[in-house]
Amino acid sequence: MAVTLLVLGDKGDPRMRMLESVPTGVRVVFGETPHDFGADLSRADAILSWWRGREALDPILAAAPQVRWIHANAAGLDHLVSPALAASSAIVTNSRGVYGEALGEYVVAAMLYFVKDLARLRDAQARRAWEPFEGERLAGKVLGIIGYGDIGAAIAQRATALGMQVLAYRRRPALSAGDPNVARVVSQLRDAVAPADFVALATPLTPETRHFFGAEQLSWMRATAVLINVGRGPAIDEPALVDALQRRAIRGAALDVFETEPLPATHPFWSMPQVLLSPHCADRVEGWLDRTMELFLANLDRFVRGEPLANIIDPRRGY
Repeated sequence: MAVTLLVLGDKGDPRMRMLESVPTGVRVVFGETPHDFGADLSRADAILSWWRGREALDPILAAAPQVRWIHANAAGLDHLVSPALAASSAIVTNSRGVYGEALGEYVVAAMLYFVKDLARLRDAQARRAWEPFEGERLAGKVLGIIGYGDIGAAIAQRATALGMQVLAYRRRPALSAGDPNVARVVSQLRDAVAPADFVALATPLTPETRHFFGAEQLSWMRATAVLINVGRGPAIDEPALVDALQRRAIRGAALDVFETEPLPATHPFWSMPQVLLSPHCADRVEGWLDRTMELFLANLDRFVRGEPLANIIDPRRGY
């Protein structure tokens, strides 16, 4: 089967060399704009969007009427979703499954940071002070996971192995029926937040989830609870979180994603000792980009063979 694949990305990226192993009959064309692709637009069958957003993709879609499949190398599609993509008849897939394990480990690391009070240990070491104290265990604590997809499931698997009780919030609880890593699946957000020692956000960014975790939701949290966000920064109302932290209404927060990135140097989060920050890199582990490309190549093989594609998402919903 002859296939013309348009690659929206930098041809010099080392991962592009992996495209040399595409199935027989696949013609790969690199570019950034409709002008770059020229006559190939009219015969394009598929598009790989490699770290490009709607600003790059929309003009290509308008000029490539035969495209039947669009793949994004990211898991979150908020940077790519647009009216043009939603109106397209092309199947859209993402890289779900590549990032879950790393983010699950990050959440565990963040929880251990608080229960073992690693900041206190580092401070005492810097002062050469021998100051024994009683720490805590994760075993027996409650973790509320908000958004129970691939990432949420990876978090739950690791938390359960450490003896934690997992409460999973998702709109369709039946999808997690029988999950051995979940003590209870709830359809009301408060039911996963109020009892929790840790609340982990792993939601995609959609109109419904933008700023959905604000002052009211923070007020449900226990004063000893910690908020962790590995989903999307705009899911949290940051001024409300700053206020809750300043008032000691919650114990702390571990944040990998933010409303504005890079996080402005003047943001209060930087100077809050009860906040653990990482610069949106919790999912960047050794070999992560190779695995992303391998996932795409496996899907490309399915596409060429006319088989069902993996990781199909609904661009109208954004996930």
